[in-house]
Amino acid sequence: MPKKKKKPKITRMRTPKGRVYWAQILEPSFMFEKEGTPPERMEGQFKIDVYFQEKDIKDILAKFHAMIKIEAAENNIPVKEIKENMIKDWALSRKPEKPDPKWFGRDGEVRLRFKQKHRVFTAKSVTPLIFNISVKDNLNNPWNKSIEIGNESMCIIDFEAYSYCMSGSLGVACRLQGVQVCEFVSYDRDNVDFDQQDGDAHAFNDMSNVDDEDIDFGTPPSSSSAVTESEEATVSVEEGQDDIPF
Repeated sequence: MPKKKKKPKITRMRTPKGRVYWAQILEPSFMFEKEGTPPERMEGQFKIDVYFQEKDIKDILAKFHAMIKIEAAENNIPVKEIKENMIKDWALSRKPEKPDPKWFGRDGEVRLRFKQKHRVFTAKSVTPLIFNISVKDNLNNPWNKSIEIGNESMCIIDFEAYSYCMSGSLGVACRLQGVQVCEFVSYDRDNVDFDQQDGDAHAFNDMSNVDDEDIDFGTPPSSSSAVTESEEATVSVEEGQDDIPF
């Protein structure tokens, strides 16, 4: 009889403020679905990378180490044989020895990566389980999903941690539950600057006859303010999204 797969023990945790990059938390990304997957079977994923000073999350890392030791014992791996290159997801998130364009850490920092599937298909369910991320502002109000969260924003992360052993590799997965945006940095799509070139402006891009009053870009939020009254009217908690108080 094959060995029954054990259900992972899940520990709920919450981080201090950390500096975020690539916050795909308002809408799921379907970018990395397997080619040929029909739309109704796509899972989608939320993801966010967060950098912390290692000293600020030493308690969390200590819990990770304890979880790894228990996982190793249950899989008959002697503790003395645990090597850092066996531990995935978090222990290898320190500054790499060789330059890495995907590394945005500073001295003394570690990176944790938090993920959550949007749709989870199980053998017992006819329809998938749907998960969304609870996102709040600094005053614990629901975040306006039309406002993207830019790199360098400071956030607190609510997550579930569980250990695993797969193909001889030990790991601790960080399953994203909620995000509180404490210090907001806007997502800037217009950050590329070019030199002027010779010739006249293209007719289709000539803004000289456009009345400024016809262009309404809205008022961006300040770096650490709560959602404004006009924005708050459009904010709603998505169906299937847990309301997590921060």
